[in-house]
Amino acid sequence: MAGEPDRALSDFSKAIELDPEDALAWVGRGEAHIGKGNYAQSIADISRAISIEPNSPTCYAKRAHCYYMTEDWNKAANDYTRLIVLDREDVGSYYFRGKCYYHTGKYQQAISDYTAVIALDPESHILWYERAEAHGKNGDADKAMADYKRGIELNPEYGDTLIDKEFGWLNVGINRFNQWWKEATSEKQ
Repeated sequence: MAGEPDRALSDFSKAIELDPEDALAWVGRGEAHIGKGNYAQSIADISRAISIEPNSPTCYAKRAHCYYMTEDWNKAANDYTRLIVLDREDVGSYYFRGKCYYHTGKYQQAISDYTAVIALDPESHILWYERAEAHGKNGDADKAMADYKRGIELNPEYGDTLIDKEFGWLNVGINRFNQWWKEATSEKQ
């Protein structure tokens, strides 16, 4: 399949020549660029598709994926926000926007998105784990541990959750000690 992205690029480029207003052809060529790892060109093609079909969830999902893969967290979050406007029950959009917020240090916003996803899919242990991580980064160790616990209850075999649970307990202890130390030393001043 080594030549597939090249063939797809050629085919979709011909389709665009025939009809430059064919949003699906622009998306297809954008996907072919993804297949070659050329995210910048993919973003350009899919952006063109969005200019043709500004309410297309498919277009925003593809471009958000490109931004996410290039770690352009803010632009990815913007596209996931647009997807949520178009479909409020799209679990993936909330999840990935939450991950974008997490990566940019917007932990409370990440927690809000993970909470929305959990409301839509409460049996996914991964979602509880992700929210636990955000709670931990946001400094709320008790909520983090409660979410780790729920993730483990849902799937005790999930290795990352179990391993991180142990680190989580360690981090809870360290965070509590640091808070105690900060309070103890500030009282003396």
